Amino acid sequence: ANELPDILLLDFQMPVMNGLEVLKSIRGDPALQKLPVIMLSANRDTEKYVTAAGLSADRYIIKPFEMCEITEAIQSLVTVHVRD
Repeated sequence: ANELPDILLLDFQMPVMNGLEVLKSIRGDPALQKLPVIMLSANRDTEKYVTAAGLSADRYIIKPFEMCEITEAIQSLVTVHVRD
């Protein structure tokens, strides 16, 4: 809470809060609203993606993925975030 990250990688399935709950919390916090978020999931369930889109995730990456997909998404989002 004391330091703002440059980007956040969230999986849909996490042990305490799921990724959508975390994303909703982030988007509801004025200090974190512009934080770039990449959602990761092994599930291709479109309902989850529609819900996530309503919460403004910046990218969605389906597992399994190539590391270059993550790298490219991070580079593009951090570059945009730095310009804002």
